[in-house]
Amino acid sequence: MEVTGVVVNEKVNVSRRYERRVRAILHNFQISENYDDTSKKFFKYYNKGDQGDPAQIVKGMISFIYQIRQDPLKDSALSRRLMQEFNQIKWPDSRHFFDLKIAMPQRYKRYNAVFSVEVKKGENIFYGTAFACGDKIYSCTHIFTDQKRIEDIDSVEMVEYNPQTKEEHKRYKVTKIEYWPNFDVSVLTILGNKDWRKRGFKHPTHILKPSTRLLVVGYPYVNQIGKSYQLYEARERIESMIDAALQMDEFTLSLSNKEIKTRKMDIITNEKGGIQSGNSGGPVLDANGDTVVGIALRGSLGPETTRSEMLDFYSWMNLQKPRSRIWNWEKAD
Repeated sequence: MEVTGVVVNEKVNVSRRYERRVRAILHNFQISENYDDTSKKFFKYYNKGDQGDPAQIVKGMISFIYQIRQDPLKDSALSRRLMQEFNQIKWPDSRHFFDLKIAMPQRYKRYNAVFSVEVKKGENIFYGTAFACGDKIYSCTHIFTDQKRIEDIDSVEMVEYNPQTKEEHKRYKVTKIEYWPNFDVSVLTILGNKDWRKRGFKHPTHILKPSTRLLVVGYPYVNQIGKSYQLYEARERIESMIDAALQMDEFTLSLSNKEIKTRKMDIITNEKGGIQSGNSGGPVLDANGDTVVGIALRGSLGPETTRSEMLDFYSWMNLQKPRSRIWNWEKAD
């Protein structure tokens, strides 16, 4: 039985005819070269006898679908896809846009929990990625130590980008780095507001298996356009798992004096782009994009590279940690 666009069977849902109607309206506004002309056609063919703001009316139709369907928190859900299409239209008043937290909850979280890292030494700037997980901000070590000593770094800043405009939203000054050179892991401390703790990814609960599907996320150079930065995402899978030998020194003893000889690494494919330059330190997430399963370390440097490397995050979280090194800019100042 259908009532005002709602189908009432075993489960209440929106009729396909109503859904197609909304899609057609969105399509007309998307391809429109003249907003006023498209608005007139809208009132002639889709909203006869009514006047008002087309954007408000269409937004109401999509909100109706959202309320009826109660779609899950996935960007690919029908009502959320319609919201995303609505937000891409150049409406006269941008206040009509759907809240990104509702329209694209998964991508919104990724934008708010992944940061571009800028390491400044003199006139040079080195780039990497960092991410929030639990109550910590993680990255790799080599973006701070490759081709430079950490003591010679002038400053480190993390940049957060707006998921809608792709432009810089906020900067955080890094005041301390705790790092484990042999594992290529670092934990960053930032100055100011700690609201990022509410947006962090989940910790892994089990070790991965070969062929597991993954989502590589970060800010490689190729995605930077002027002052805008598009969050990079590549869906890959685990190819193999290895125990990589460590270079033995005083930092490979755990705090309980247990000798540590290897670190668990996962080799992942480069089928969709893999880990790219500037991606280092970024999170490798599970297929749903909610849980951190690895830290991106090395990746594609050219067409001959067919795989990337990540540190297994579950193994790291459950390891009896070796002693760390710490560099504190507050003390250095």
